[in-house]
Amino acid sequence: EQDRIDARINLLARVIAHAEGMASSDGLSVLRVCESLGPDVTRAAAGAAAARVAAAGVADPPWAAAIGRPTLLRAWHYGDVFGSQASIGAQFSYPGRDHALMILVDYGLGGGIKDCWVADGRAARDLRDVIGRTLGQNVDAFFDDVDAATLADLLGAALAAVPCPVQEDQIED
Repeated sequence: EQDRIDARINLLARVIAHAEGMASSDGLSVLRVCESLGPDVTRAAAGAAAARVAAAGVADPPWAAAIGRPTLLRAWHYGDVFGSQASIGAQFSYPGRDHALMILVDYGLGGGIKDCWVADGRAARDLRDVIGRTLGQNVDAFFDDVDAATLADLLGAALAAVPCPVQEDQIED
């Protein structure tokens, strides 16, 4: 695993150096993407390189200020009243582009993440309401809207536990 991490850092470092050397709007675009993704060390290097390219007079792309900074639109938490599983949902938006993240937590297997998936577009916009309507008819389920702090607490607890995917698609997700 460490070899994979080192290889990723090495590859991103080369991409960052090449993009900075381009000293162009295309290069600055690549640097802004690298600044928002990847390991901390390469994000910092990409940010520093992007600042140097921008200081040399290259204009940022119009989307640069928003990349990696979606707006949380709403979040929800639902599951069975017996406490065996629950899901955490969050809908985010970049200007004009919604997406939702769904996390399945299995308390019977230790409280870690069992599965996760992403929806986008209309499916993301409608997801919370569809789930809420479906669970509203189930006496063995709960459904709550949650604020950003509660969302962070729920995700933090799930991430602190050992992941517990069982099926092959869950492992892949």
